[in-house]
Amino acid sequence: MTTGSEPLRVTLVTDILPGYSKDGATTYLENVISGLSEQGAVVRVAVPDCGRYLNKPVFHIPNSLIRQVGDVSIRNYFPIGPYFIKLDIVSVIIAFFASCFKFLIRNQKAIDYVQNVVERLRRWRRVKRQERRISAGSDLPNEMQRFKPNQRRLQWMLSYLESHPTDVVIVNYLWLVDYLSLNPAGSVLLKTILTYDIFHRRHESLKQIDLPDEWPMTKEQELAIWSKADVLLAIQSDEAQVMQELVPDSKVLLCRLTARPRWNADFEVTPNTCLFVGSRAYPNVDALRWFLETIWPKVLNLSANTQLHVAGSVYKSFGDYQRMPGVTWHGVLPDLTQIYQESAIVICPLRCGSGLKIKVIEAFSYGKAVIGTTPCAQGLDDARACGALSIRDDPIEFAQILHEYLVDKSKRKLTEDAVRQFTLSNLNPHRTYAALVDSLSVELSQVRLRGIASK
Repeated sequence: MTTGSEPLRVTLVTDILPGYSKDGATTYLENVISGLSEQGAVVRVAVPDCGRYLNKPVFHIPNSLIRQVGDVSIRNYFPIGPYFIKLDIVSVIIAFFASCFKFLIRNQKAIDYVQNVVERLRRWRRVKRQERRISAGSDLPNEMQRFKPNQRRLQWMLSYLESHPTDVVIVNYLWLVDYLSLNPAGSVLLKTILTYDIFHRRHESLKQIDLPDEWPMTKEQELAIWSKADVLLAIQSDEAQVMQELVPDSKVLLCRLTARPRWNADFEVTPNTCLFVGSRAYPNVDALRWFLETIWPKVLNLSANTQLHVAGSVYKSFGDYQRMPGVTWHGVLPDLTQIYQESAIVICPLRCGSGLKIKVIEAFSYGKAVIGTTPCAQGLDDARACGALSIRDDPIEFAQILHEYLVDKSKRKLTEDAVRQFTLSNLNPHRTYAALVDSLSVELSQVRLRGIASK
């Protein structure tokens, strides 16, 4: 849908660089960009702050992503094709000496040590800057105020909106809500927050199993932030309903993570293999540790030749487990396609969380059967109902069904068929984003009418 005869113009304000990593948040962001673009919207990506990446001197954005957007702009970075070069002499000098040291010393431990020191210096520099910005009386908890935009970033973003006419502004996280206060002259904007989780529910979930939370937030704080947006975008239907009840004056739209089929029927699956994919986030570390300590020994008792492959930065928290029987640690892989295709089963033994488990949708896109726990089914009741998602909370039952799927190909194939049908029917990008673009256009029209009525 368009606004009149013109396509919907969307500016996505983010502190996550699309294409830079393979974590769940980046995957969802890229999904939103491609989904809106394919429905005719002109999507621009504006990055006022790269602090979460420690202000690295050079970033590379894949050409495939650049082709989907009307513009990518990163404050203080100069674009050269798909590369963005930082216009900051201090960062360049640090990167230059670190590169020289790596060239002169080929010892990997020495290289790791230098990289650690450089990252600590960058982090210290960033934290000192951000500490000066933490203010009393903010809607944001202190942990999030570190990312709160300062006046320079707000001014840069205002200039960007003035030079890039926009209909819809989407901020990528709650702590970026101050960007919604900007009002370029002559523009009426639909102000939107892309929510990954209901943070206060996530906080309560982590607290129940004594896990630390890097983003603690109370219900009152979150509601105060939500109230500043015209529209909230929810990642799954259950949370959309909860959010609409909590903030009836704002509109909540479903922006579900979608999936494109990437399965290959001709690819050879390695027998007796299961896969866990995850970053170093606390819920992932807890899930994998719980699985290795309570479920994995039972799996090996049922079949000693079962293999578990672990991919992602989660491995950094498991130094003492590196020689555990039957476990292969792959670390961060540039492309997960092969390891997904080779694995028979994907596991998701999370014990807490909110939102939608992006790793489950990713596994579905490869046509893989997933065995998980109840938190993995959040927002996926339809997948569970059609047999595409198997849920077991008891360690003995989890180990038993994992063993059954590994040894019984016919049973596994029935689930894989259900997964593929569910992916094609319920995770269709065209259906999801066509409805979203239509709804955003309707909400934009109403905001404009209210603007005219108030004059």
